Amino acid sequence: MTLQRKLALFLVAASLAPLAGVGFAVVGRAQAALERKAAAEQQARAQSGAIAIAAELSEIDQALQALGETWRPDRLGAEELRGLLVVLSRQIPSTDAGAIVDAEGSARAAVGEGGERATQAFVEAVRSAAGTPAARVLLAYDDPGRGWQLAAVRAVPAAGGKSWLLAARLGPDAVRR
Repeated sequence: MTLQRKLALFLVAASLAPLAGVGFAVVGRAQAALERKAAAEQQARAQSGAIAIAAELSEIDQALQALGETWRPDRLGAEELRGLLVVLSRQIPSTDAGAIVDAEGSARAAVGEGGERATQAFVEAVRSAAGTPAARVLLAYDDPGRGWQLAAVRAVPAAGGKSWLLAARLGPDAVRR
């Protein structure tokens, strides 16, 4: 190879090297900008989803509170308690089950979709909330037949200073959000 060709190759390489360096820098900055944009979009979606879930849980809690303040479950009979749960299911369409557990842990009424095993698993989960100091609880429990479920539980004052538990299980559509 002649000196003239070597110099020509050197000049071509010397002129292309800065272009390659600038090109990689531009690609790197573009990739960083895309990462920031994608992270911001995911953050906005997560916040929007959290706000929607919080609003729905607030509605459920308000319905449980309103029923607990309006009706004293310890003064109702078995049919009236079941009727109370029907009212609850109509006030909160996103639920698929309801239960009332007395201060001793006995299920006084329970209605729900999914069969007897699903209802029993739900009632057992509600019973587990009996000793919590909070007046309201959001439970996540494992139902062997249906997988993980969510339930909202509210303590309702009863005679003798004890509390009964009024609970609603969130349906699959509410849980998927």
